[in-house]
Amino acid sequence: MVLVMIVMFASQGLSGVSIYYAEYVLGDKDLVGTLTMVSFLPLLVGMAFLGWVLALGGYVGDQATQSAEAISSTKLLFIYIPFVLVILQLVLLMFYKLDREYPAIMKELNARAEK
Repeated sequence: MVLVMIVMFASQGLSGVSIYYAEYVLGDKDLVGTLTMVSFLPLLVGMAFLGWVLALGGYVGDQATQSAEAISSTKLLFIYIPFVLVILQLVLLMFYKLDREYPAIMKELNARAEK
């Protein structure tokens, strides 16, 4: 669940700025809806990944006790993978340039809207 939340927040947190960027680059507000659909895909992949790792670990939901492999896969999903993803996300955000370009993009979009 934590993995799914991290993927969801990573994809949704930047979508507000990227919608304006898409309008700036594409010039059409109607095409922006496509980007919001694409931002839903990481959520689906995250949920599928969760199931795959649990299945590979041998997790059986209706058992009272789980095998050592199932417990290890659960720890992997809820401790180690989220930690690595947060670190990776922080590193990638250092290279995120859209925040610096945002004021110029909004100025250009407002100028286009006035025409």
